[in-house]
Amino acid sequence: MRKEDLNCKVQYASRQSLLGDTTEKTLETEGEYNPEDKILRFKENIGDENNVIEVETAFHFFDSHIEVYRDGEMTFDFDQRKDTSSMYNTPYGAMSMVIHTKELASSINDTKGSAYMEYNIFFDKDTKSDCMYGIKFEVV
Repeated sequence: MRKEDLNCKVQYASRQSLLGDTTEKTLETEGEYNPEDKILRFKENIGDENNVIEVETAFHFFDSHIEVYRDGEMTFDFDQRKDTSSMYNTPYGAMSMVIHTKELASSINDTKGSAYMEYNIFFDKDTKSDCMYGIKFEVV
C-alpha cells in the first residue's frame, strides 16, 4: 500500500458468454484507492475451477476511458471511441484480442466510485465473447 492510498471495500460482478457457455462471477474484497491518480487496486482470482490464479487488478479511471491492468500489464482499455487491441494472459497462456466497448459509464470522486462496461472481445474473426463488468468501491 502506498501512503497516499486509502483502504476501501470493492464489489464487482462480471458476465462472459463464449461459444454458448455463460460464466458469471461476483466478488467482495478489500482494496486500495488513490484519489489523486484515480487508481483502484485489489486482488482477484481468474480462471476456472480447474485452474485458478490470483492476480492484482488495477482500474485506472480517465474522463473518456478506463484502463484495466492485471499484474502490472494492461489487459483491457475500455474506450467507446475506438476498438482496442491487447494480449490477455490467462492460466492457459497469452491470447491476442480486440475489445469493442459497447457501453461505458463511470462515476468517481475522492471516496467512492462505480463503473459499468459492456463489451465484446474478439479472439479471432470468428470467435466473439459478449461481456459485462460492473464495479463499485467505497473508502472505509
